[in-house]
Amino acid sequence: MVQFEFQRGKYTSVRYARFADDLLILIDSHPRRDWLMKAVEKRIREEMAKLRVEINEEKSRIVDVAKGGSFSFLGFEYRRILSRNRKWRAYYAPKLKKRTALLAKLREIFRQNVSQPVGQVIEQINPYGQKTHLGRQGRGSFPDWNDVRTYIVDNVLSI
Repeated sequence: MVQFEFQRGKYTSVRYARFADDLLILIDSHPRRDWLMKAVEKRIREEMAKLRVEINEEKSRIVDVAKGGSFSFLGFEYRRILSRNRKWRAYYAPKLKKRTALLAKLREIFRQNVSQPVGQVIEQINPYGQKTHLGRQGRGSFPDWNDVRTYIVDNVLSI
């Protein structure tokens, strides 16, 4: 993944992330930066034209998360929510499709290893937990993964 931040003064104005052919540009929503969105869009189109890369207009869009918009990037949905202490913050959660696929894969592993030693089963499921932050506590662990985490613990304990 390629990441870039543009900072003028003490605030970051533009954040850029690219993975393979997926591109995400985040622009500060402060009213003084309204000009920036048009400038960034124009520059991206110019650079893509130089590279002879077509932008898929059906998949490309401009989203204002400050007005309730949300977007998906690399299997996660991003949006803005009001935190418990009444401050706006970013929220991201894995898409249901990803959780369902992970559960199906874990079910298959457990089915294939019914009589195997626990250590061997854990070795097989660990890579999936690391990819999805299942083992991480606090920041970055997703409440939406609790059903997956519970499924793993219940099945490991029953081996």
